[in-house]
Amino acid sequence: MSNIITEDEPSQEPKALDLKLKLFELCGEISKPELSIGYALIDILYETELPKEGFPLTKVTSTSNENVVEKASVLESIPGLTPFLIPLQMQTREPIDLTDKKTQEEWQGINFIHAWMTTLSYMNTISNMQKMEPWDAFEAMFPRPEEVIAAMMHELWCHTTEGNNKKFLRNSENFENHKKTVETFMRESGTEGVNPTRHVSYAEMMYILNTIKEIYLKK
Repeated sequence: MSNIITEDEPSQEPKALDLKLKLFELCGEISKPELSIGYALIDILYETELPKEGFPLTKVTSTSNENVVEKASVLESIPGLTPFLIPLQMQTREPIDLTDKKTQEEWQGINFIHAWMTTLSYMNTISNMQKMEPWDAFEAMFPRPEEVIAAMMHELWCHTTEGNNKKFLRNSENFENHKKTVETFMRESGTEGVNPTRHVSYAEMMYILNTIKEIYLKK
């Protein structure tokens, strides 16, 4: 397993293909990147075995610097996840001191800690969906699976800088080319209030989703 962003082969599982078609028909005209997030969620649904008890969570909706250490501690407690929490290009030779205020404010890897916690929160819904297969038995009582996927897809898209119109602060090209983001440069310059929601780029979100798929791929 490599600590890099990868564009995995899309699932050819018949149920996955059928659900992707239903998602496409439901959503109509949306951006290709947003739809790709939805397709990645469907691949995770059918190709992985997520923890049946769900993922541990804390302070999901808060991006306060004061919660970084607690969030990182919870994430590091998840077996197999620690080496991949921060992409290699953002790692340093010396251990990062997350209790350091300057690090909390300026290090661009901080966004990943918040993004992982948000994404794993949605993975708990997918874990529950996996336990409910075959879905047909619950069709009369629960929303259609494509509706659930569409809702999560849109929420995760809105947690990207491209999805919330902040692409100039932090974008996929920065991540793929291993460049410092404008957000980080401005933070290091002393500018405050830059990307306060700590959203990541679309490519960074796909890194998280692809990593989840790789770690929890069915044996």
